[in-house]
Amino acid sequence: TNKMVRLPQISSGLSFVNLNSLASEINFTIERNSPEIEKFQKKYSSEFESNKKIYVGANYKMNRTSFADTSLSQNINYVDKFHIKKSFMIYAGYYLNKNISIELGWNIISNEGQSYGYTSQSRRPGAKPTRKDYEIALLYTQVPLKIRYGVQTWSGILKTNVTYSLAIGPMYGRLMRSGFTVGDMDISSQFKKSEISGVGNLAVDISLYRKLSLNTGIEASYSNNIFMQDKRISPFTSPHNLIVGASVGLKYNF
Repeated sequence: TNKMVRLPQISSGLSFVNLNSLASEINFTIERNSPEIEKFQKKYSSEFESNKKIYVGANYKMNRTSFADTSLSQNINYVDKFHIKKSFMIYAGYYLNKNISIELGWNIISNEGQSYGYTSQSRRPGAKPTRKDYEIALLYTQVPLKIRYGVQTWSGILKTNVTYSLAIGPMYGRLMRSGFTVGDMDISSQFKKSEISGVGNLAVDISLYRKLSLNTGIEASYSNNIFMQDKRISPFTSPHNLIVGASVGLKYNF
């Protein structure tokens, strides 16, 4: 303090009423033009205000795509093959408060589908079972809507601000193109033109420079049955798009 105050004598029988009276008699003044205080206030204010504004970003994703189909559980002739698909998305969000934001995205291109091996028995007498590899390729454009909850902290290792966040929400998808690797078979009539999915995302934002950050995370989505009614492609009867992947990109806070 920069002011001398006269303190009343504190007795052993001091009560909460006495404490309140004592506190009211003590005046603390802080030098307002302190550079350290101004620096702290400016930093805190800018970080707080940034959570009240809009942000945009773009991500490149690599996904493991497959069909979740309950009819395959007992099919010993079917083998799910691991295959990576790629997608690209842009998004924008608005902070409702310091921790919660609403986020609208656009998966401009989302390559999906199923790679698999299937053993079929020939109808010819004495013929041996043959296994072939197949791929159903689907191209979607999608619009996810998410509610995101994030917590910002300081990383002593990275020496920068890091934000951890979780987002969930619905996603609408539109099928742009479909293809089958065997015989150039036209399968477009088998699939619904629209899909509805639930999507979840865990992300980490690492501050790079002022309002620019590196965004990375993992994401998963699960759709409704994508077949038209009473349609099937052996061995699938009710496939759901199941996607699990990782993303990396840049995010900018306005």
